[in-house]
Amino acid sequence: MKFSNNYKKLTALLFLISFGTINAQENITYEQALEKAFQQNRTLKNSKLISEYQEKLKASYLDIPQTEIGAQIGQLQGVETDNTFSISQRFSFPTVYTKRKKMLDAEWSASVVNQNLTKAQLTKEISDVFYRILTLQEKKKVIGYISKLYSSFTDKASLRLKKGEANILEESTAEIQNEQAKTQLNMLENDLNIAKLQLQLLLQSDKSYQPVSDQPTMNVNLQVSEEMIQQHPELQYLNQQIKVNEAEAQFEKSKLLPELMVGYMNQSMKNLNNNRFNAVQVGVGIPLFTKGQRALAKATKAKVAISENEYQRKEIELKNRFVQQVNNYTNQLKVVESYEQKQLPKSETILKTVQKQMEVGEIDYLDWVILTNQAVKTKVEYIDNLERLNQIGSELNFLLSK
Repeated sequence: MKFSNNYKKLTALLFLISFGTINAQENITYEQALEKAFQQNRTLKNSKLISEYQEKLKASYLDIPQTEIGAQIGQLQGVETDNTFSISQRFSFPTVYTKRKKMLDAEWSASVVNQNLTKAQLTKEISDVFYRILTLQEKKKVIGYISKLYSSFTDKASLRLKKGEANILEESTAEIQNEQAKTQLNMLENDLNIAKLQLQLLLQSDKSYQPVSDQPTMNVNLQVSEEMIQQHPELQYLNQQIKVNEAEAQFEKSKLLPELMVGYMNQSMKNLNNNRFNAVQVGVGIPLFTKGQRALAKATKAKVAISENEYQRKEIELKNRFVQQVNNYTNQLKVVESYEQKQLPKSETILKTVQKQMEVGEIDYLDWVILTNQAVKTKVEYIDNLERLNQIGSELNFLLSK
């Protein structure tokens, strides 16, 4: 009994939570969802922060070693106590700073392009979830309708069984159909809740949103060419990575150049009329042991080849995916149109006809179940095909991102 009471309390609590969540839902259009995601999504914000970091890092190209300051005091030139002050500065060859600046500029540009890629990926994720919710809602309407029919069917079958007008087979069939419809409805409700949580996560919001649209399918522009793939953010990013690796290779090669040094010294000489003498020092650091740096320079050249190969591989992949999805979308559109023009009107006719025949007793219960299931199956298959059309459309829109 204690377990039963706890279970009832838990059920009531879950009901209240669900009820509160449903009431808190706010209608949102596709465009509003994108706008909110672009403002609040942490992944996109992170890519922007990385870009800002890379922009600030550009100023670090002029990385000059610390200035060396020295002093000496003692018997430097004889018995008299003299002192010496010196200051010196080492520099890399100017070319090194130029190459480092180009590399940092290229890395910043890559981070900016990566923002566009992150935005395109986020747009696709929003599209997938948003339109999945819409199609699930359409399916819920169909299953909800059939659930009411089967519930009424069950009540009538039970009443007929009590009156002796029906057998146990008819009543059992009614119960099975009714329970199956309820199960499907519960599963759909669960899928809907999960999809809405996914949308809420993408929007990085503490609110639950209810997608609204005039139609359950997304817009796709098929008046495009394969060449548009060249503008895809992923290809743009990989192309920029080639430039980054090329700049890095040039930077590592420039480290083989000599270092420069300039210095100034001031020294007292009390043995020579108590005068002070000045001297300027200029030096060049010649790289004699360069095996390690040369190996590093060669390795960075290999990175360029790797990034070029990755760009070519991804270009072929995206073009292939584009051609496939255009064909898939065209074929899937024909399937959907076939349902809309032929199968859906027929299924609607079947549903209306069997309902009328059932009311006047012109059809038995088992035939009614078979025909009703057939008509409902057609409606559900249509919605499944709509969802498939949206999935292909979302992929196509992603491939045509700029």
